[in-house]
Amino acid sequence: MAEPSFPPNIEALPANIKVLATLFSTLTQNIFRFINTESSDLSPLNSLIVCTVACHPGIAMSDLADQLGIAKSQLSRNVLVLEKLDLVERRHNTNNRRLVNVYANPAGNAMAQAQVLKVAQHLNGLLDKLEAPEQQRLDVLLSETLAILAKADIVPIPVEQLKTAALQRQSK
Repeated sequence: MAEPSFPPNIEALPANIKVLATLFSTLTQNIFRFINTESSDLSPLNSLIVCTVACHPGIAMSDLADQLGIAKSQLSRNVLVLEKLDLVERRHNTNNRRLVNVYANPAGNAMAQAQVLKVAQHLNGLLDKLEAPEQQRLDVLLSETLAILAKADIVPIPVEQLKTAALQRQSK
């Protein structure tokens, strides 16, 4: 029996989509592998929810569900668990009572910072295998890639911020 591939039938995809699918799936697997779930009662999805909320304080539940690509009902169940763990809290929007916004509590912010630091340290260790010029080139290429993906609304990164950061790195 042949080994299953991810994504399925990748050869049938256009070349540019093949590259993106491979990049995103590989990075996602690598990051999720190093999210610390052993020291908490959190699933990787719940860790991702807390990290996303910490990065986007006050995000609307509907926007959070869209950003994570999960059903609103699934998100509601997960946020309830996170509220019981005192990591996040929901509040009705003061301008539109039909909207519910989510905020990280201090413990949620601390957990998100620890998770991001752990993943960043792991990725930094992997990138340390590259020579300095390769690291600099990768940094510039990834910054440019993120700027292009942001322009296509694939990633929510401020393009001007990335351009400024890329220029600062190039001048070093």
